[in-house]
Amino acid sequence: NRMSAQVIQAGHWTGYWEGNGIPYEYPRAPLIMKDTFLYFNSNGNGTVRLNTNSRQHEYFHEIGNQSLPKYINLHLTTIDPDGRLWTLETDSMLYSIDIHGNRQLEGPYPDYFVRCIQSDPQGRIWVGLYNEQNPENLLARFENGQWIYINPGVNDLDVLSITFDQQGLLWFYGSENVTRTGWYKYNGTTSEKVDYNLNVYGDPRQLSFSTDGRITGAGSTQFWYYQNGVWSVYNNKEYTSAYFDENNVAWVADDTGNLYRFAPNDPSPQFFMSRPENFRTGEGESFWGIRIDATGKIWIGMNIGLFVIPDKNQMQADFVPLTDLNTPGVPVSIAGHEDTIWTVKGSVLTRLVNGRFERIVQPQTNISALHYDTHRKGIWICSKGKLGLLQGSSYSYINMNPLVNDSVNHNHILQVSSDDLHNMWFLTTKEILRLDTNGNWARFAFGEHYGKKQFFINRKDHSVWVKARWNSPNEPSKLFKITGQSMFDISLDPSIPSTLSQSIGVIGDDDYWFIDEQNAARSFLHYDHGQITTYPLNFTSKEEFNFINDSTFVVATTDGLYIFIDGIFIKPEIEHDLLANTVAYPVFFGEYGKIAMAHNSLLVLDDVVAYLKEMGFDVVTNIEESSPVLALQNLCLYPNPARDRIQFIPSLAILCPDCTVDIVSMDGKICIPLMTPRTDVIDIRHVPNGLYLISICQDGKLIRSLQMAKQ
Repeated sequence: NRMSAQVIQAGHWTGYWEGNGIPYEYPRAPLIMKDTFLYFNSNGNGTVRLNTNSRQHEYFHEIGNQSLPKYINLHLTTIDPDGRLWTLETDSMLYSIDIHGNRQLEGPYPDYFVRCIQSDPQGRIWVGLYNEQNPENLLARFENGQWIYINPGVNDLDVLSITFDQQGLLWFYGSENVTRTGWYKYNGTTSEKVDYNLNVYGDPRQLSFSTDGRITGAGSTQFWYYQNGVWSVYNNKEYTSAYFDENNVAWVADDTGNLYRFAPNDPSPQFFMSRPENFRTGEGESFWGIRIDATGKIWIGMNIGLFVIPDKNQMQADFVPLTDLNTPGVPVSIAGHEDTIWTVKGSVLTRLVNGRFERIVQPQTNISALHYDTHRKGIWICSKGKLGLLQGSSYSYINMNPLVNDSVNHNHILQVSSDDLHNMWFLTTKEILRLDTNGNWARFAFGEHYGKKQFFINRKDHSVWVKARWNSPNEPSKLFKITGQSMFDISLDPSIPSTLSQSIGVIGDDDYWFIDEQNAARSFLHYDHGQITTYPLNFTSKEEFNFINDSTFVVATTDGLYIFIDGIFIKPEIEHDLLANTVAYPVFFGEYGKIAMAHNSLLVLDDVVAYLKEMGFDVVTNIEESSPVLALQNLCLYPNPARDRIQFIPSLAILCPDCTVDIVSMDGKICIPLMTPRTDVIDIRHVPNGLYLISICQDGKLIRSLQMAKQ
């Protein structure tokens, strides 16, 4: 039951995640650095160690002791001078982990609640405490397998951070209740408050000390700086992270990732460069800090990637691809044509060709949907009030606002697709729009009271079906059918529950598939001419049905991929199965059963039809190359354009004697059914001038389409 899969992850970055698991795609773990090793928690794959010289990474729990946990709590982890990690883990014990991954139990968790941990220059481990029982014991040092509790000369403080200066003296940040009281310097007996005249606010995670006696630090609102006996504070930016480099130049970042430089003679932090961007995942929303390694390179952690500034004389940050891990976010839409796949997130459109990602520069933002138009040979880019068509390197723009009823609140495109007549369909919150091949627009409005919607194109008769939900949860769902220039309100059987989602699949009139949301675990519901069959499955999904034939379809859910065939549901075991999250993923269902799903990395599955046949199912697809389909692959019309007659070459009468032929105008207004071809020559003198689609069907199924121009 295993379906092989190809994970395309070239150039995709690793997110960092604090804690155990990936309930959301937000990286939040701190970056811990010692010399040339950077440690962080990945997005679902465990703690990672990265060599900052080679930029090679490895999962920490795979490089040594198999008893290592998948995740190490980096918030309570420090590194000693020998490169060993010391960590307080969830089993309330203190462990050390050497550079080879060997894990050693060192001692118990302290008697009091630990807020921070730090190694001193001699390799001794210190912790800061929140101690209500003995409020004078604010610090503890680990020696000879036990904790020694220390009264630093002040009490009733919550010690949130510990650091050591160039002389090895301990500094700690204490907070009393909600009010942060500032930094203290501990000389081994007593503590001195070092910022008498400085009100320090924010998140005091660290101080950095230069070799010439200066000090810097940053909180969530302030950057503070000590020089020549004077403390200064800068709060014009939301500063969050500050360090000195090997040349005693201070580097500070704000909470969006913009970087500033502060040399000894500068009057204030000087802007250096804007936050880095990863075009594969879009603009970053969160910044998690900077670190400076032993060679002076600046490392920047963001929720859109890991970056490094290798040369501080150049304003350039290199994206560091950690390709064995996952990307931080799910693309909102995916489209494909032949061997090319497009994905989009935010304003960033990415094209995957031959395993390589390329950024496509285009002006739209907040893109919601993509679709490749085989007739116009371009990719449609949909956003609020805007339509873009990218044809090669040429970009054209359509203002949607004049086309919709409400251009202020309801001009957002939710779904886009094309039918076999090469009409483009665009769904908004209030209507569905059709663009024909002549550039004519038609609008079909549903009314004011419908919320979520989805449309489905019936490829057999070119009809478009829209499933709409009332804004009121107790009202029944509505179904609309569009054929030609007309839209029909289809009354659903009262026996169909009112708890349906907007998802729909249509086999024909009175033959529908829905998803029932009545229970927390949704169900597939099949309505077939008055007969309802329910298939309870534990999943959550609002994705499209992708039909292979009338009795077989594929649908992506939050629990993975499901295939319905022969009256049962199959859930393939997928190699590198990443298809599980709180949302279902965009799916592109290509020709001949190929399927691509956008996930944290782009997951391209093998041929679904081939998989089903290997499982022993007899699958005949609507587009499968059966004998007549294969034979008609090279069929063409001559002449074309034509004036009086057209001829099938090679002979359609010989290749498929039981096929039927329809001549359909591109706007669907004209449909001329022809008899089963006894001859390969068709008289078209009575057909008005224009573009037409020659539809060739066998047993009611479309097996070949040709375009004809009548002059």
